[in-house]
Amino acid sequence: MSTSQEDLTTTASPNPTSTPALSPPAPSSPPSTSSPTTYPVCTLPPPPPTSQLPDPDPRPVFFFDIDNCLYPRSLKIHDLMKDLIDNYFRTHLHHSPSEAKELHQTYYLTYGLALSGLLANPHHHHPVVIDPMHYNKHNDDALPLEDVIKPIPALTSLLQDLKKAGKVKLWLLTNAYINHARRVITLLGLDGIFDGTTYCDYEEGGRIGRLVCKPSTEMYLRALRDAGVRNEERARETYFVDDSYMNCRAAYETMGWRNTVHLLEPEDPEPETRACRFQIRSLLELREIFPEIFVAGEGGGGGGGGGGQGRSRIGLGFCSLFGAIIRMHAFYTI
Repeated sequence: MSTSQEDLTTTASPNPTSTPALSPPAPSSPPSTSSPTTYPVCTLPPPPPTSQLPDPDPRPVFFFDIDNCLYPRSLKIHDLMKDLIDNYFRTHLHHSPSEAKELHQTYYLTYGLALSGLLANPHHHHPVVIDPMHYNKHNDDALPLEDVIKPIPALTSLLQDLKKAGKVKLWLLTNAYINHARRVITLLGLDGIFDGTTYCDYEEGGRIGRLVCKPSTEMYLRALRDAGVRNEERARETYFVDDSYMNCRAAYETMGWRNTVHLLEPEDPEPETRACRFQIRSLLELREIFPEIFVAGEGGGGGGGGGGQGRSRIGLGFCSLFGAIIRMHAFYTI
């Protein structure tokens, strides 16, 4: 589901009949793991046939995840959410503490969201009827975000520079409900930066008995449709940053989004196999891997598709590494 306009106050429901569905390319073969000295990187799938339909806005879209992406994991909002969900499983679904933790973890790993697992397994909770909006009230809406989230000047500057350059359309893509998205963006002081939001529609989930959320292809196609992307080759130029390995891998391999970026925390271990081509430990590194979208002028995005500018990100020189450490420190401590 989508919310558009800069104040994130207007909800726009997807209309599959007005826009042809985009057909994602076939998944690529598993990446090679033959080199013992470097981490293998996923290969991009072959391009799909290009649609003849022009996009209303020819710029590529830059999708930003919200939670643990626009703010650091060190704020521990995810931990607060885990406690609320465990309590919901105990209080409203009448599971023991051990059952609550186990089911919560199983559903999260299997479905991407605990609520998706609840809707997919109603027999586990009979006779309780799962109401996604009731769930949202006692979990996402119950988070004390006002006590935790504050504006991050370095993040604001980064996004304002992207906005001013005008090379990409800025769009939020979250598995949270719209209420949570609005709260976080307002608390971060980012109202007016993003052109719209594609979110997990809990109300729709209650009606159809399932949630449409990342990393499903349906969610990514919905996001493209919401953002006005019709041309399939233009869709491959999509920029996307997320802290979830699964979300990034699906976007890169299944959707063919060549400019997918996996965001790790500074202390996270290096994954055995990268989720996608680009991997960063601070959003400030986006200036380095996509410099062309931060500069105003003629031409569009898609520069991440080029291969001659040293963007493999396999390693950083000493100077770049030192600079990255300084920027990460500034981003997470300001």
